[in-house]
Amino acid sequence: MKILHVIGAFDKKLGGTYSAILSIIRIEKALGFDNEVLSLVSNGQEYDSELDELVHLFPPSFPYMFSNSLRADNWMTKNISRFSLVIIHEVWGATAIKAAHKAHRNNIPYVIWPHGSLDPFDLQKKRLLKKHLASKFVKSVICNAAAICCTSKLEGNLLQTYNEPNGNIYTLPLPINYEGKGNRQAFRERHKIGKKDFVLLFLSRVDYKKGLDLLLKAVQMFIDRSWTYNTRILIAGKGSESYETYIKFLVKDFQIEKYVIFGGFLSGQDKADAYAGADCFVLPSMNENYGIAVIESLQSGLPVLISDNVYIWEDIVPDGGWVCKHQIESIYAQIIEIHKAFLSREIEDKDPVAVGNKFNQESLMPLYAAFYDRMLHKRSQPVINQELFI
Repeated sequence: MKILHVIGAFDKKLGGTYSAILSIIRIEKALGFDNEVLSLVSNGQEYDSELDELVHLFPPSFPYMFSNSLRADNWMTKNISRFSLVIIHEVWGATAIKAAHKAHRNNIPYVIWPHGSLDPFDLQKKRLLKKHLASKFVKSVICNAAAICCTSKLEGNLLQTYNEPNGNIYTLPLPINYEGKGNRQAFRERHKIGKKDFVLLFLSRVDYKKGLDLLLKAVQMFIDRSWTYNTRILIAGKGSESYETYIKFLVKDFQIEKYVIFGGFLSGQDKADAYAGADCFVLPSMNENYGIAVIESLQSGLPVLISDNVYIWEDIVPDGGWVCKHQIESIYAQIIEIHKAFLSREIEDKDPVAVGNKFNQESLMPLYAAFYDRMLHKRSQPVINQELFI
């Protein structure tokens, strides 16, 4: 079976969706399927070398804001019959909508993998435009899909499909096999961090929804009230220039400059060293339909503090770490608990690796094999309520 993946923007620097597609492609290959990717050209585009022969890139066309491409449209017209299944990784782009219509006309099943774009939180962005597009284009695309894939049960429960509830929503956690081997000592020496310092790691896109502003205030409160001056927080990620400027202003305003390290975007060995060198990964997000960095952290042996807006938190806590609200006081309270566990060494009682490995390719292979079998044979047996973790 040959599978076509369609996405408007396919760039390593964009993080989440790119990483998700890469992990799906890898498990498809392990299952014996061939795959290709269709996307649009973007400035400074990067992707892994293993995809060099699989990716078809086309220049965007007017109207540019809707991820439209006439050349991609022509390519799909000529080539879509070569594929047994089409997986569409967005719903609001013109190329994605055209891919769905072409697949449907050619009796080729297609799957929508929205990556949070049909979540109520995300639908608030450009709300009026999306409401118009939904009634005119997106509703029929969703209705005719062979399946809609979510990465967690909670995402599936909250999903906006613009139709009556149906039986084609599937829960397929993204397979993550993080194999980075970090060096704790090298990380701490590089950033001038003491061996006994208490280190929190924020490794994510620097964006308003990630809760970094709340985390910084909670860290300030923790340091000021507990006099724990050997605390450090590494901010590893990039964002818009304006929001990064705002975060740096907060660091200065909270008077915690000497406790905060700005590491920028980390990958490869630098990222592995950060996981090894920190004592807890923190993501107090407003909304997170999955959390690839959360899984990578766990698989590296680093426990996590995540908000209950990270949709997989129930599969992680308590063995993999702690949960908080997207609130300063809640984050602060959990940092206190984590620090106590750090001092008493009870933090070593956590088992993040075992929790993280529930999300690896080997564990998820049977679930994916069953899903693709159903798509090929058009069996309507949704797995949204299936117990994934036993």
